[in-house]
Amino acid sequence: MDSKKVTMWTAQESNVVDVICNDGISYVKKEYIDKKYGETAWIFKSAYSFFVNEAAKRVKKPEEAESPVWIYADEAYVYKSEGARLLKLSVPAEEIVFFDLRDWNRILNLRLLGNEEEER
Repeated sequence: MDSKKVTMWTAQESNVVDVICNDGISYVKKEYIDKKYGETAWIFKSAYSFFVNEAAKRVKKPEEAESPVWIYADEAYVYKSEGARLLKLSVPAEEIVFFDLRDWNRILNLRLLGNEEEER
C-alpha cells in the first residue's frame, strides 16, 4: 500500500547534494553540526538529542542517521545559505515529524516550553 506523499522543501550544501546524487541517500552526522556551528554547537547538539529521542517515539530513525534532516512544508521558511541548493522532496507523511517552529526556537534558546505561569 502506497503511503500519502507530502511535498516538502529543504536547502542542502552542494557536498550533501553530491552524496545524494552518487549514493541515493545522505545521513546527517553530529560532526557536521560541530563544523557548522563551532563553539555554539553544544546548544544545537543538546536540542537535537532531545528531538531525536522524542521523534524516535513517533517515526523510525535510520540507524545511520545521527540527527534529522530539516524540511519544511512551505518553501518560504527554508534558510538558503550561499552555495546551498533548494530541493523539492516528496516524502511519505508517516516519515515526517511535524511541529511548531516557534516551539523549536524556544528549545534552541534553552527556554521552557510551557504556559506563562510555568515560564515564570
